[in-house]
Amino acid sequence: MTDRRPAIDSFPWLIFVALALAGALLWGMLRLPELTYIDLSVNRKQALDIATRYVAANEPQLGTYRHAIVFQRDTQTSGYLKRSIGTKKMKEFLRKYDVDLFYWSVRFFREGQKEQYKVLVSSRTGKVIFYQHQIEETERIEEIPKDGARERSNDFLHERFGFQIENYTLVGDLSTIYDFRRDHTFAWRHNQVSIPWKDGGGTGKLLSNITSSGDQILSYAHHHFKIPEDYQRDIQSKQVVSQNINAVTRIFHMIFIISAVYFVVARKNHLAMHTTKWMYIKIAAVLFALNMLGFFNAFESIITQYHTTSSMNSYVIRFLTNALVGTVMAAFYVLMPGLSGELLHFEMARSQREGSLLKYIHTTFFSREVAKSVLAGYLVFLVLLGCQALLLETGERFFSVWVEYSWMTSLSTSYFPCLAAITLGLNASVSEEVLYRLFGINVGKKFFKNTAAAVVISSLLWGFAHTTYPIYPMWYRAVEVSILGFFMAFIYLRFGLICTIVSHYVFNVFWHSTGYLFGSAHIVYLAGALFALSLPMLFAVIAFILNRRVDERPLRWHLNKQQAFNVTVLTAYLQAQAARFQGRPAAEIKSEIAANGWDFAVVEVAVDEFLGREASP
Repeated sequence: MTDRRPAIDSFPWLIFVALALAGALLWGMLRLPELTYIDLSVNRKQALDIATRYVAANEPQLGTYRHAIVFQRDTQTSGYLKRSIGTKKMKEFLRKYDVDLFYWSVRFFREGQKEQYKVLVSSRTGKVIFYQHQIEETERIEEIPKDGARERSNDFLHERFGFQIENYTLVGDLSTIYDFRRDHTFAWRHNQVSIPWKDGGGTGKLLSNITSSGDQILSYAHHHFKIPEDYQRDIQSKQVVSQNINAVTRIFHMIFIISAVYFVVARKNHLAMHTTKWMYIKIAAVLFALNMLGFFNAFESIITQYHTTSSMNSYVIRFLTNALVGTVMAAFYVLMPGLSGELLHFEMARSQREGSLLKYIHTTFFSREVAKSVLAGYLVFLVLLGCQALLLETGERFFSVWVEYSWMTSLSTSYFPCLAAITLGLNASVSEEVLYRLFGINVGKKFFKNTAAAVVISSLLWGFAHTTYPIYPMWYRAVEVSILGFFMAFIYLRFGLICTIVSHYVFNVFWHSTGYLFGSAHIVYLAGALFALSLPMLFAVIAFILNRRVDERPLRWHLNKQQAFNVTVLTAYLQAQAARFQGRPAAEIKSEIAANGWDFAVVEVAVDEFLGREASP
């Protein structure tokens, strides 16, 4: 049978496009203003060059040091300022007082030695805003009086940052005595900055810190924002709630996985699973490969955490082993729900062929039907953005919700942010859509005999699995994502799995790339983000051009020579015993013969040929 009907021809495209445009507009009005303060003008190479030159001026043997560079953002400061004075005033504050929320952290270290250097380079200006030279406690440095150390510190800050002592108040004056030296640490608070938290909850302060020993500057931090302890405790208490919710959710997640494994084992001879298994094995293998590449792509963040008291090689091997185990499990979590989801969908929603990959595996992925499903996925992505914007706006207005966009620049640490974006997008979209939509909805339909109940349960589980994101209070994050899950379930039931995978992929890549798309970013980051976002559309263009015929034929077992010979033998036996088997149900005959040790694939084909009908699961 040849089928060229697009999966979404019956849907009013104009309304679909109008909803997508409305979603994009809503997001632009409600969310975009919070992202425009991001400045990533200085890229990795430039930051590393700046830090290397700075340290090399005082360390002639810097060539013997290893280095690691990662991108970081001060999420606590941004969260505090947004909650206390609002986004607009936060931007004004950052400009007025030259405060950086985004920076490159560069570490220079040697294996087995304590001495190391750490430098923070502003991604906005390229200035060194933090410096630390960590040395042994037994290091011998000639002492100077505290007054002289304070005067030298004042001069250094003035020369480097234009520090005007009359605008600051000394709030820290500490001397630390070691065996062969004395370190002096001073902290000044800016007189014009005092941003209160709640009544009696303390105030946020702008500090400049410096530590010197003899004629050496061991560390300094320019305009570091000090957050009140009451705010930090408030955040920590909310994170505990998140951890508790996530722990309970993981129990249900494991029940899902165990259920998926059960169906794969119990129904191992199902024809739908037999037809799709190699595709899901390939998908799992691709995700495994991408995740292992991701380990090396994010290697800088790994060695940044390395403690020099251990061997570098042993540390990397331990990390690699953990990554390997985690990556294998991630692939397993796609393979099992995928196979069980396919067989359940075949049984519970056989008429909705677009709801799984079976149809396309059995026919082709390169058709205009698939191209339209991909295009629909992009439109769904825009609708999702609008829905999320409305939900977050409602939460902020009525439930004191606030968001820390810590994930917006998380890809910057990678050597290739584009590859990191693709890996992240595929991991989340494939694994979650297979688990919560393909498997979750269909297993719910099987047990509850009700589509609405299946949608509610799978969507709630999906929502509560996202409570580790820094959106507070945590329960609202679960509500927000669950509501988006209801919408995604509708899309899955109406337009199929490809559409939801594409929309989920684009949604995740978009949010992790917003700093490159809407902030001031180096062209390499912007180009990589655009490529990652356009990847499904490139596939859609290829599918549209090729437009292969969608020839749906009855599902058949693919037999090897030995199996084909056994089919001949078994068919001859059935014909010889026709009187015994004639008129009995096919399932009963298959069960009886398979119980005698026959290959189930052979049994299915032989019995169906004997009864003169097409193979069926």
